[in-house]
Amino acid sequence: MKRSIAWFAALTAAIVVWRMLSPNSEIAIQVVFGWFAFLRRSAVRLTIRWDGVAMFGGALALFVVLSHFFLRWLYRETQRDDSSAVSPWRLRWTLSLTTLTVLAFAAGIAMIGATHQVAWLARSDEPLFGPALADSLSSENNLKLQGLAIQNSHDTYKSFPRNGRMVVGTGRHNWIVGTLPFLGYSSADIDLNRDWDDPANAGPFKSLLPPLLNPDFRTVRLRNQAGYGLSHYAGSSHIFDHDSGLRFEEVTDGSTNTLLVGEINSNFPAWGDPANTRDPSLGLGVPDGFGGASEAVVLFLNVDGSIRLIDADIDPVVLHALATPAADD
Repeated sequence: MKRSIAWFAALTAAIVVWRMLSPNSEIAIQVVFGWFAFLRRSAVRLTIRWDGVAMFGGALALFVVLSHFFLRWLYRETQRDDSSAVSPWRLRWTLSLTTLTVLAFAAGIAMIGATHQVAWLARSDEPLFGPALADSLSSENNLKLQGLAIQNSHDTYKSFPRNGRMVVGTGRHNWIVGTLPFLGYSSADIDLNRDWDDPANAGPFKSLLPPLLNPDFRTVRLRNQAGYGLSHYAGSSHIFDHDSGLRFEEVTDGSTNTLLVGEINSNFPAWGDPANTRDPSLGLGVPDGFGGASEAVVLFLNVDGSIRLIDADIDPVVLHALATPAADD
């Protein structure tokens, strides 16, 4: 035990030193320690199917019993001609072999999964790390980045970014375009006088924006059939679908009690599409509504920049109150 702790401490110290000496070692850090963050953000999303657990436990118990009887018979047969006294086959030997078998299967499945993911990443034409990507390693961090960008955009233009016509330009764009400079991306290549899906704007809008891609959906399609980059998040229609642009002071229900952006898990829109808004009050997990990687909970960004985890079976009255910025809506 002490030796294992010493090895782990030495490995940690070596990685810390490497991190200090090399600013480009983010990949190594994530390979070694990234699974801690993955377990932390995934634990709240897990739903246990007790019928499946019971079935697995029963099958495993049956496997142990049958294996024990078979191994005991086989051991006795192989020792039949041995004149020396031989101790009978022990149950703990069967349990040890069963444990090794289960671990071998688990290791094999993990290796297949890791190989699949490495091959998928190697074939991808997108960079593993880029602007703002190092900080967008969880859905919660993605929402925090979007919240900071939206707040900075509000401070600059004195209102929330809106769908439709931009403050400058005559083209149709959505609320995300107004936050690009504050997410660490340049909007200089976007012609705001042309619609977002105009061929002249195809280059920027066919790019992938990591803060808009939920890490829990790495295996889903990242572009639509037209090649436009998708978004795994949508804005609240109560905030962004205002022609004049909503202001903080108009959120009279309180910035901590009003939903701004949330996770979606189906019908992913292009991130530049003005249709990238949804109404939270329609319910969670419904078609064209908000939904998380787990059917049980959904992550939302509040107007004040805080993160809220909402159960999918929340009272509709409460959800409507959270969705609307004013009590009279």
